[in-house]
Amino acid sequence: MNRLIIIAVLLASGCTMAFSQYVDTRRLITVSGEARTDLPPDIAYVTIGVEIDGLDIHKIRTENDAKVRAIISNVKSAGIPAKDIQTSALSIQPVYNYSTGRQELVTYRMRNSVTITIRDLQKVEQVLSAGLSGGSNILNSLVFASTRADAVRDSLRVEATKNARNRAMAIAAAAGASLGHVVTIHAASSGDVPVREYMRSSAQALMAKADTETPVEAGELAMRVSIEAVFEMQ
Repeated sequence: MNRLIIIAVLLASGCTMAFSQYVDTRRLITVSGEARTDLPPDIAYVTIGVEIDGLDIHKIRTENDAKVRAIISNVKSAGIPAKDIQTSALSIQPVYNYSTGRQELVTYRMRNSVTITIRDLQKVEQVLSAGLSGGSNILNSLVFASTRADAVRDSLRVEATKNARNRAMAIAAAAGASLGHVVTIHAASSGDVPVREYMRSSAQALMAKADTETPVEAGELAMRVSIEAVFEMQ
């Protein structure tokens, strides 16, 4: 029995030594590849709403509800279907003053926001104006995006991989070697998110432009994909 134990220990020790003595003798090149493009947006998301303060909760709720209904009605009249209009935030909260060292109720604040999906970018300004004329005093965000973003990102990954391979071939040639097989490849996250966003505007700025259509430019969305690859040199 003791002999068996000794033999097992020796075998285990031999395996450990074999593993510890293994050295990767491959000649490797680590390179990065990148591809980028500009993509025109084809969809927009705008979040607008109404914020009202007052000490009478019932009164501010009634007023807020009426304005939000008017906004939704105006937006639908601008050609936006009901399925593309969604309530995104609804709250009633007390506002307190603590400057005296104690909690004093100042007012109640009700906010109701809706997010509108605009599939025709020619209607963005019209929708904003429709919301303002309906009583909106909050513009939380205006986001431009592309429904083709995933497909374009996949094609950029292919281009980035080709770019990495070309770089590796140039390095290998400069070293007097040829490029072998790829060992590992890692696709990094996109450096630029395919979204352009305009954040919340003040009620004063919105109301100043309520009589005219607010100028909005969609521009283009910058997309960038990078990868890291390891190749063998032969």
